[in-house]
Amino acid sequence: MSADLFQTETPMNQLSPRALAFLGDAVFSLAVREWLIRHYPGDQKALHNQLTRLTCAQAQAYLLNMVILPLLTEAELALVKQGRNAPVSVGRRREQKTYRNATAFEVLLGDLYLNHKIRLNILWQSVETWLKITVEAV
Repeated sequence: MSADLFQTETPMNQLSPRALAFLGDAVFSLAVREWLIRHYPGDQKALHNQLTRLTCAQAQAYLLNMVILPLLTEAELALVKQGRNAPVSVGRRREQKTYRNATAFEVLLGDLYLNHKIRLNILWQSVETWLKITVEAV
């Protein structure tokens, strides 16, 4: 493991949208896991069920369109558009638009994690509000 893995800013401007989505998916999953453990400690099965519900493509697409999109800068919106246009493999019964939006959300998170951690933390506050409302609604 590299000693500087978790440095504040890691410029990686040449990554493809697929690579950013791969990273963004991991960032979101880890952040939601940590949030769940901090706010709703419980048995592992309940935590896993919540995690699955909160990190699925439908949830990510909703978060992007209803929570995050109105808060984005022009540069972030361009990144989201690039993510939406990235090739996505979708199962036969899945809605492609949902997966494209989820991929765009992951691309945004991947880029913000690598290059703009302060901005990621600002946007995360809105995500936390959504998480709390969504978890309590069950």
